[in-house]
Amino acid sequence: MSGIVNFLHKIVAAAGHSLQHLFGSEVAHNLAQAALPVLNSALGKIAVTAVEQLDNNSLLSGPEKRAAAFDAIATTAKTQGIEAGTTIINFLIELAVQLVRGSLGSVEAATNTP
Repeated sequence: MSGIVNFLHKIVAAAGHSLQHLFGSEVAHNLAQAALPVLNSALGKIAVTAVEQLDNNSLLSGPEKRAAAFDAIATTAKTQGIEAGTTIINFLIELAVQLVRGSLGSVEAATNTP
């Protein structure tokens, strides 16, 4: 499973125009659509909230934002009784960053429960 998550992490990190350039717009669209349900999970919503709160913080560098998001997600998940390993949290941070930046559609579409 870790290999798959690492592969998807690399793909999501290249989202947006790069992803479309590498795989074409249909594959980029399909990946975005597949990511939305993941971000709509309880842990995904925690990740989106953490990333949204840090996205516009100009006082932190990218790595500092990532570390703060990781800590916030891990702490909130633990408080809510959700087990989440390092790889999954990092993967969700990547997905949430792409969502918040508009590469995966709207935040509302991802975090609304049907």
